Amino acid sequence: MVPPFYFIMKKILFSLITSIFININTVWADYSTTVKTIEGVEIQVSISETYKEAKIKSRESQTSAIDKKTEGTVTIPTIVDGYPVTRIGSYAFRDCSKITKLVLPSTLSSVEDGCVRGCYALEEITMSGTGNTVQCIGNCILQYSDMYEGWELTAGTKKSVIPNNVKRISQYAFELTAIQQVNIPSSVTLIEEEAFALCEELTSLTFSEGLIEIGRNSFRGCGKLTQIEFPSTLQTIGAGAFAGTSLKSIFIPANVSRIGQFGYRMSINSFPASTLEKIEVDENNATYDSRDNCNAIILKNSYLYGTALVSGCKNTKIPEGIELIWANAFFGCPFSSVSIPSSVKTISSNAFHNCENLESLYIPASVVNISNDAFSNCSGLKSIIVEDGNIKYDSRDNCNALIIKDFEYSYFDGEEYKERIGACLLQGSINTKIPEGVEVIADDAFSCIQDLKSLVIPSSIRRIGSAFTNSGLETVYSYIEEPYDLGGNQFNIYESDGYLFGPSTLYVPKGTKEKYLEKEGWRLFRNIYEMGDANSIADIKKLEMQTEVYTLSGMRQKSMTQGLNIIRKSDGTSYKVLIK
Repeated sequence: MVPPFYFIMKKILFSLITSIFININTVWADYSTTVKTIEGVEIQVSISETYKEAKIKSRESQTSAIDKKTEGTVTIPTIVDGYPVTRIGSYAFRDCSKITKLVLPSTLSSVEDGCVRGCYALEEITMSGTGNTVQCIGNCILQYSDMYEGWELTAGTKKSVIPNNVKRISQYAFELTAIQQVNIPSSVTLIEEEAFALCEELTSLTFSEGLIEIGRNSFRGCGKLTQIEFPSTLQTIGAGAFAGTSLKSIFIPANVSRIGQFGYRMSINSFPASTLEKIEVDENNATYDSRDNCNAIILKNSYLYGTALVSGCKNTKIPEGIELIWANAFFGCPFSSVSIPSSVKTISSNAFHNCENLESLYIPASVVNISNDAFSNCSGLKSIIVEDGNIKYDSRDNCNALIIKDFEYSYFDGEEYKERIGACLLQGSINTKIPEGVEVIADDAFSCIQDLKSLVIPSSIRRIGSAFTNSGLETVYSYIEEPYDLGGNQFNIYESDGYLFGPSTLYVPKGTKEKYLEKEGWRLFRNIYEMGDANSIADIKKLEMQTEVYTLSGMRQKSMTQGLNIIRKSDGTSYKVLIK
């Protein structure tokens, strides 16, 4: 069996050669011209008088070699200005979604990656004659590769049948085509990155023994793909290889030794945690396991980070002994709660990103490293508790937030930037009450939390990140006596078609309204009011989260509006409040 290292080194060498080729190719053409195909389609061609050959132009900016609205058949000419057409440039026909047939000349010696990427309706690729280094078989473009010592499939169609002599399927070969069934023959050892990405009609995928590597994002976005079976020869599954599919179960063979791993903060989950229900690993696999029927892929030893959970699903039970939850491990998972064992030390980037149904979160004392975006877009979070004794994080005063105790940050004191260490709110929830003493609100702390309608910002806050993107925040109460420039639109307030999006109302300490109006970010609020004494309207409004608001007719509403409002407290007492 050929070791993965062999293919890695070949790809590095191939990339270097490709880079050199691209640099040469920038000065390859002496001039460009436009010719018409036999169907009357105008096609852009580059001519090299030096090399005495012609090339179908690579895609540049938003154009392609032909008009992207072209329909039907396109026959590439054999000769242009007396020179043979020997090359098709990268992305030459990209997004020409209405062409159905492509006829190639037998003079071709090179076809670059992605030449028919996005040709959704393309059914046929044929050749007018028999080529040498480039051939058309089974509605596929094949190209002989000295680097891989065999034929590689450079481009395919919705009706392609992959020939038995293909050794490698190139990147973007079928991306955004309408292919429905794919049978990978035993001759194929490598499927390159994004080879079948976004093939939305793909429902049937069969692998054969002999396949060694499935590249990064190779089947990403094939949303109708529900079932696969890996061959025993498989060794590598690239990052994001099956992200965005609808797989229900997977079985990892014994020879797989690499699954989507880069740095623990950069890895993309190879599988769709949002749809998976069952995950198993062959008990003879030396690198991974699915111990205790945990329905997860566990990396036995990630060297620097110990035992790691690489990929999970909605039925995962994180085993005791796991030290690291890998980046994107539960991306989009539909569970409502998760139990993190006391062995976990690190929760990586986007580990629980977009887990919209996740309502409760308990962080054990063992966790000492949580990425800033580990729980981003968890819009349903209601409860966040950190176990007592955690040396780095807490959820002080039952605040329902994840707080970093000692966070290094810079702030502007009105004259210069200063460095400081203080408490930082890393992740909030629907029920967060920011404690006095917290100094920083981190980026994305409340992003996508639509049920968060109002928030009190204590006087201790010195820095606010872009924390409220796509949140439901309507009203903000700031107790900062000396407001500062926010440096941007931290509250994500903007207008479109005359409507205001983002929080519209800001309440500030008495006597500070003019200061807030002078500061960047704060002055974006449409309504800024000052808070007065304990009986003032603003202070009553501050209690809306603990009270109920009604109109005179008895209709309950989310917040006070202009006119007479009835405020009913939890003890049964009521107030009438007039908003002018």
